[in-house]
Amino acid sequence: MKITKLSKNFTPLNKGIYFDIDTESDTPTTLTVEIIDSSTTEVIATQQLREVTSAKVNIAPYLPRFEEYKPMQNCCTSLAEVPCARYNIRVEGIESESVTVSVNEVEMGEATIILTAMPMSRRISLGECDEVLMLTDCNSNIRAEITSDTGEQLYIEHYSEMGATRLAISTENFGTDIHTLDIALYCEDEIFGTLHYSVVPALKSATRLAWLSDKGSIEQYTFPISHKANRAVERRDIVTSEGVKTAHCRTRHNNSLASRFEPAATIAALAQIISATKVWVVDGVKAKGVEVTSHTIEQDIFGTPESICIDISTLNEEEVVW
Repeated sequence: MKITKLSKNFTPLNKGIYFDIDTESDTPTTLTVEIIDSSTTEVIATQQLREVTSAKVNIAPYLPRFEEYKPMQNCCTSLAEVPCARYNIRVEGIESESVTVSVNEVEMGEATIILTAMPMSRRISLGECDEVLMLTDCNSNIRAEITSDTGEQLYIEHYSEMGATRLAISTENFGTDIHTLDIALYCEDEIFGTLHYSVVPALKSATRLAWLSDKGSIEQYTFPISHKANRAVERRDIVTSEGVKTAHCRTRHNNSLASRFEPAATIAALAQIISATKVWVVDGVKAKGVEVTSHTIEQDIFGTPESICIDISTLNEEEVVW
């Protein structure tokens, strides 16, 4: 019996996670494939292969998704692990090598990458936090060097056992008089990326959204204007001996958000919000899931700066029982 791992580490689940099985025999046989969580040795699923001498199996449909993945609830600049897992298979007592999977929806391509839909030059308001997803080899030392235009510097390091890391950038770690932040990212002392932030004053009317991008990264952007809002209420009343009572009340808040005039690359990233599987409103360190009710985004084919509008809806439900 021979088992070969075919998929590379950080292969997206939507591409399939494949192993090749060779019984090394000409006689067909029925095999039971055990799918194992390599960290706990727990068998999470089994698959039966009938009358085969060799087979290629895809374990991705049996693997749990990373539902806990959401914006970092953190107001401090830091490096932290991204949700990851390792799996392997066992057939007739023979175990394969393990494969690492994570939240990414695209393949790495290179050994070390910044996985983002947003451009590397961004805007952030005072008091806000942003985050960046990075994929590297496992057991890597990651370092971020952050410098403000006022001369403040911050150095943070992280040892990434699994190879998936995200950087949280908070303006709270710097003075209120900063205008820019420049970030250099290193893996094993080799620089692999830079980021530039323009720091602007916070607006009371602004709404900051976070969303799960097409690449699997969590992106954030502050919409400076909420130019239309309404509140819709559904209620169910009952008549009692004491009079009319509200048995059920559901309130929906609808907001229409407008972006700044942005370069084409930023608008393209924002357009992904309407198809994102998860979208949140970020308020300080809190992130609340919202529904996006926009169905189309129109973009200028000439690539000139433009603004877009996105409609979101939040639902508050309250039940009162007598």
